[in-house]
Amino acid sequence: MLEASDRAGGRNRTARGGDVLRELGPTGEPVTTHRCSFDDGLYLDLGPGRIPYHHRRVLDYCRAFGVDLEPYMTKTTANVVHLADGRGVRWRNRQVANDTRGRLAAMLAGTLEQRDAGAGELLESGFWRHSFYQPVDYLWQATMFQPVGGMDRIVTAFERELGSEFGEVVELNSEVTTIRLLDEGKAAVDYRRDGLPRTLVADYCVSSIPLPVLRGISTNFSAEFDAAIRAVEFASTCKVGWQAEERFWEGDADQIYGGIGWTNHPITQLWYPSNDYFSAAGLQAAPPAREQRAFLRAG
Repeated sequence: MLEASDRAGGRNRTARGGDVLRELGPTGEPVTTHRCSFDDGLYLDLGPGRIPYHHRRVLDYCRAFGVDLEPYMTKTTANVVHLADGRGVRWRNRQVANDTRGRLAAMLAGTLEQRDAGAGELLESGFWRHSFYQPVDYLWQATMFQPVGGMDRIVTAFERELGSEFGEVVELNSEVTTIRLLDEGKAAVDYRRDGLPRTLVADYCVSSIPLPVLRGISTNFSAEFDAAIRAVEFASTCKVGWQAEERFWEGDADQIYGGIGWTNHPITQLWYPSNDYFSAAGLQAAPPAREQRAFLRAG
């Protein structure tokens, strides 16, 4: 397993106090150095932030490798929809959802009664009273998960288990320079480590190199495959986390425990932490902003 950086995990990275993160430009040149100064126990998942219930293989690996999971709240009805237009509009999710449903229901009821007599049975059934909308009801939410202590707990578990089973198989600081498909059905990968050129030949090569980076690596892929690689564009995104000295969003005024707030401000979202409720300090984060826009998360 070849890893170009000095750590395994790729985009799965968790920032904690004392970490140094170096941002690189399009050609690999250093651009900015970030030094994380969060308090002990606080962290920010810079890449993936949650695991849906249908990601069965990831959940199975977590179970097999002993990675403790906890619920991740992707939405609560206390979360806020905010309009950053100077009016200071803040609507609760429950207000937006229920007011919208009520208005549409009134409009549809009048229309159906006038134009579609066959819909009367549906309306008379009162289906909405019998748990039809329970998944979005006040006490019910979809189940998502996150590793206790940060998403990189999964990376650490994989490193431990692979090392125990196969020995030192992860080669850090190993930048791939060439990928060649050989006539005998194998693959050869050229890379540099410790300043020296090296080559690996294997039956299979599974690449997780981001496509914009893969475009700059010498390969002998088919013309169709090369065209597909060139056609994919990645969004310019970032995730910003900031530490609050108190978890004010959990106070009597807002009573927000996890979930995501939405805004028409360029950050577009605000993530609230789904862990360590009622503790002193916390983090907030804006998730991946697109098209040069910034985001915030809370943890």
